[in-house]
Amino acid sequence: DLANILVYNGAITAARQVPYRAGVPKGTGDLLSALYLGHLLAGAPRPLDAAIDDLTAVVDVSVHAEELRLVACLPAIARRARP
Repeated sequence: DLANILVYNGAITAARQVPYRAGVPKGTGDLLSALYLGHLLAGAPRPLDAAIDDLTAVVDVSVHAEELRLVACLPAIARRARP
């Protein structure tokens, strides 16, 4: 498993464990950071959880691909982002 931990001022403010997936293209850390920032700026109540949910959707369709298939997931991510 992998742990996503958000640390602010030396304290863990959020954490979530996800299963390890083999064959995932590079770039998931960068994407997680961008998704987290987007959810944070949008005022999501739990931006780390929202970002991990979106990242999981991208990883689900990207396993064993050469790159993350982000474009294929944009409609689903956009639907989840709306109130």
